[in-house]
Amino acid sequence: MGKRVEVFDFIYVDAPRVKSLISQLDEDGPLAEMTSTDALEADKESGLGGNLGSENLAGVKASKGTRRKTIEYVQRRYEVQFALPIDLLDLLNEHELVQRQTSSFRFGTLAEFTGDLFIMDLASLHSGWEGMIKGAAGLDQADEAAAMAIFSSMPPAVHAVFYRGTAKVWSMLVSENWIVPPQSITLSHGSRVPGDWKILGVVEALPSDKQAAPNDKPMDNQLGPTFDILGPKMREMMGRPNDCFGMTPILVYRSITRKS
Repeated sequence: MGKRVEVFDFIYVDAPRVKSLISQLDEDGPLAEMTSTDALEADKESGLGGNLGSENLAGVKASKGTRRKTIEYVQRRYEVQFALPIDLLDLLNEHELVQRQTSSFRFGTLAEFTGDLFIMDLASLHSGWEGMIKGAAGLDQADEAAAMAIFSSMPPAVHAVFYRGTAKVWSMLVSENWIVPPQSITLSHGSRVPGDWKILGVVEALPSDKQAAPNDKPMDNQLGPTFDILGPKMREMMGRPNDCFGMTPILVYRSITRKS
């Protein structure tokens, strides 16, 4: 493999999905281990055999060693974990599977968006759900109690909006896929993180000013209507804003700036 022209800084990698996509695009599947073996020639002197040499102090003739060439093999193993995201990007570009124009984003599209970043580091505030929910407007006691029960059991995550101009992409970045602690970004920048941040993922929702009213009952049981009411409230409180695309993230990264 030749040297790359671009170098990327990955801060979020969904490794299982990266491997799943590579497996579908490369018949050999994702690379698990890479080794290289070098053959090194060396001259060694053997004390066995050979012609007789000069006498030593005891009057015994010593054997004169012979020189012979030997080949030694040196094996090196390389870590490939962080090469897989780059392999995926190369394969996706090769097969022209990534959509980068928001005008062509559709449900199920594999897309990439570049923009500034706004993050809500809810992972750091996970223990403070109760105070956050009680401070939210528009919730009656029943909905408040249900929201606290649900949110307290949710895994900690960072909610992010990537934005450029009028286009916005919302995504939830779960804690276990971060390469660096998200708190390091929050403590360095706050919530607004400028730069050309790239998110690669699957488009799950399109911007909409109004949610369509449900006209059927997907789950016709006692809990179904409760979630039909609570679900939109959860989304309105901390989920995807109406003016954002929704994306399930695979990679979040940026290009390393070359020195001038």
